[in-house]
Amino acid sequence: MTIRDELQGLMDKMTNAYRAGDAAGCASLFVPEGALYSPYAPPALGRAAIEELHRDWTQGGENKQLQVIDAGSEGVNRRRRLASVPRPMMAMRD
Repeated sequence: MTIRDELQGLMDKMTNAYRAGDAAGCASLFVPEGALYSPYAPPALGRAAIEELHRDWTQGGENKQLQVIDAGSEGVNRRRRLASVPRPMMAMRD
């Protein structure tokens, strides 16, 4: 499985949570101490803050689509980065 395929699987889980209006499901894809930086809101630091932000974002998300356009890896630990995702831009790492 390529890193692009793996990241698309993650985006598919996020899409399903959005479509279900499941803010907790969206936040569960982040580590507890994760952070979300978005041009649409102040930084959300920690899973609880990420969930709170997604409460607003998941309203009306029935048609949400997220597609990984480009992906790569770097470093010994193969930290993952999304190079390009259609709006909203999201960064997640493991």
